[in-house]
Amino acid sequence: MSDTVSAQARIVATRPQWWLGLMLFALHASLAWGITDWWSRAFLLAHFGLFLLWQPVWRGEANISRATCFLWSSSGWCLRHGTTGG
Repeated sequence: MSDTVSAQARIVATRPQWWLGLMLFALHASLAWGITDWWSRAFLLAHFGLFLLWQPVWRGEANISRATCFLWSSSGWCLRHGTTGG
């Protein structure tokens, strides 16, 4: 498992500007034509995933507390159930 994490960290750390560009492109693609289509929501989900990869906390360069983990998890749960209706 640690080999997979270190490989992922190397890939993300090699060119962070590319990840930032992809993240912003996914956000633009999701918001430019409205959020009601399924592909627009897919781009928004891709934006969120790229954002998490881009952040040093999720790459393992920093530690987070249990309270912060709970806050992120509950925020994600609220977003998921608030946008899909159940």
